[in-house]
Amino acid sequence: MANTFEDYTVSTSTSLFNITFEYLEEAHIVVEIDGVIQATSTYSIVAGSPNKVSLNTPVTSGVVRIRRDSNADSDAPFVDFVNGSVLTETDLDKSYRHNLYLNEEIGNLNQQSLQKQAGANPEVWDAKTLKVVNVADPTLVQDAVTKNYVDTQISNTVTASSTLPVKTTFTGAGSATFTFSAGITLATAEAYEVAIDGVLQEPTTAYTLDADANTITFTSTPPTGSNIVVVQRGYAVPAVDGNLKIHGALESTKDRQTGSPEGGQLILRSSNSSGFRWNIDNQSSSSLLRFFSSDDAGLFAGTTWLTLDTTGLLSLYGLPTYADDSAAGTGGLVANNVYKTATGELRIKT
Repeated sequence: MANTFEDYTVSTSTSLFNITFEYLEEAHIVVEIDGVIQATSTYSIVAGSPNKVSLNTPVTSGVVRIRRDSNADSDAPFVDFVNGSVLTETDLDKSYRHNLYLNEEIGNLNQQSLQKQAGANPEVWDAKTLKVVNVADPTLVQDAVTKNYVDTQISNTVTASSTLPVKTTFTGAGSATFTFSAGITLATAEAYEVAIDGVLQEPTTAYTLDADANTITFTSTPPTGSNIVVVQRGYAVPAVDGNLKIHGALESTKDRQTGSPEGGQLILRSSNSSGFRWNIDNQSSSSLLRFFSSDDAGLFAGTTWLTLDTTGLLSLYGLPTYADDSAAGTGGLVANNVYKTATGELRIKT
């Protein structure tokens, strides 16, 4: 099939572009720059071999497409025969070429369009390894999503969102279905806590959600005048400055020294300029817990640390040694500081 357009990738100032296809008249030449159709007043056609498009203002970068649009306007046909007229070869050829060019343009457009995959899986669309651009953010449950939308949802899940769980209230009015005025995004019934007059309702059994219609529908119509409270829990995890709230397990599945999944380390990094951090890990197979301070590279930053082994034995390292409370006070300890005597007796400064 004959080509009906030509793309030119511009990297230096350029104003002349070859027209590499046949056309019936100059009005059928269309110029696009980076996908934007240009006004006919911004360019002209220069006769030559081949003819060229001359831009009034040169372009320095981007993609310039020169294409043919033979104007398939049924209200203004390119050729119009009348009764009693003489049919000339020129008119017949022109009519034929116009139809031929229109078919070529449709064929080229079809080749560039998103199509169903041929062969064993004809019920899917085949993008032929190309990106799909200019996609709007989703509004319905089964809508396609953009990379930015997915990245935002992942970020909100991993780093927490500033969005608090949303509460919506309804009043029973003889209907089983209620519409959320602010709209909802999650259709999973388990993502919501629902109560009628303080009685918690069972998800999927007592109610269902429709995120496309923004509705909740109860299996049994709530009593007239009843107080219905719906709290969307879902994936809206609020971030609270200064506090980390964990519902469930917090764990590290990779040993900091061996890389094996048998141990783990939890690091609490301080905000001071020294870069010191507190570390909680299991030092060996016989150690349940080790608590110590390190520098930013993970090396011990002090001598005071604590271990708890698998037999329940607690060990404290680096405790200061004083004869008694008086000596401990002279040494700088204050009330509730822990120290030991020279004979290994553990004491708490009063």
